[in-house]
Amino acid sequence: MRALTGYTKTAGTTTSWVCSLLVVLTAIGAASLALASFTLTSTRDAGAAEGFEYGLRIGHAFNLTDAQLNAQLDKAVGAHATTVQVMASWRALAPNTPREYDWAYLDRTVAAAEARGLEVHLQLEKTPAWMNATDTYPPTTATELQQWRDFCFDIAGRYGTRVARYEVWNEPNLQSFWSTGPDPVKWAALLRSGYLGLKDANPNVTVTSGGISLNYLGFLRQTYAAIKAYPDAAANNNFFDELGLHPYSSYGPLPQIPIPPDQTLAAARWTSRWGPASANFTDFAWMRNEMVAQGDGAKEIYIGEYGFSTTQTWMQAVPDATRADYLKRAYTVARNTDYISGLSWFSYVEEPPWATVDPNLNESLTFQAFREVASEAPPPPADNTPPETTIDAGPSGIV
Repeated sequence: MRALTGYTKTAGTTTSWVCSLLVVLTAIGAASLALASFTLTSTRDAGAAEGFEYGLRIGHAFNLTDAQLNAQLDKAVGAHATTVQVMASWRALAPNTPREYDWAYLDRTVAAAEARGLEVHLQLEKTPAWMNATDTYPPTTATELQQWRDFCFDIAGRYGTRVARYEVWNEPNLQSFWSTGPDPVKWAALLRSGYLGLKDANPNVTVTSGGISLNYLGFLRQTYAAIKAYPDAAANNNFFDELGLHPYSSYGPLPQIPIPPDQTLAAARWTSRWGPASANFTDFAWMRNEMVAQGDGAKEIYIGEYGFSTTQTWMQAVPDATRADYLKRAYTVARNTDYISGLSWFSYVEEPPWATVDPNLNESLTFQAFREVASEAPPPPADNTPPETTIDAGPSGIV
């Protein structure tokens, strides 16, 4: 098991990721670490499965021409995607001063997606230069948090329920997206401000917490503790309607070894500075169990990122055919789990090592697999026994 892990996914251009990771393994060694079992019985009935979301990331839509945007959206429709994930960059929308916006790129993107019957998932992030030179700097002072709340109010006031979900920030547990150093207390403050601003503008919008990278149970647990310190938390749904999660699966020294999505590995579980953590895909069940324990059992989890690279990055490369198989297996697990609302595969066109089509929209085997799973009817439960998802060796074994 990992005794110490520091994990950083570097924000920056859409052409590269850098990850620095320190791993200390116990004396048994990686070669002797056995794969734990994942037993899946469908927890989603046939009717519920129809609402499962198949997402693709348009991401930096402000960099696209009209022709590029339309072509990407048309191809997403042809692949039976239901949702497109779009960055709502505060820096791009309000480049010069607070509350003075250029909505053009986002108006265009939302309207174009609507015209094709695609739901829009907006990811609210990127601090403006007038607040800080670093775009991953998180608002933390009272003034900054009020400005963030104003931005969230303004964007929900403009688009309302035309947007299926507003995701507040991105990967708040990583230094590369929280430049001052991840902090559950400060993250809870930003989430609260964003939630209140969005709901003040339109109480009917769905607010998704910024996707936590990996299954950092300890980080989620400490976030809950910080949330519940606010007197208005209970009256405001603990400041989120849906948990965002990015449960990438890999382990070991760089470049890390990919873990198939329906397998769990003891080596991918460790104790972080916040508490239990896992880089097994199926350990999203840990996060769900914590939500239930905190009184949020009625909420769902949205997997906003998950994927593999076909060239070496911080993760070892997998062949495209293997990645296509992993995609099918990930969607089988996710869509048969009743508390998973959807999965947005990473990536579509951006981030070439991870992309499933090239800039000319030529398809990989992985994209073809996405089309296949998004177009087929999810299988019904295998029998009439009470639905159940079981993961061997849960978090109680490592706390």
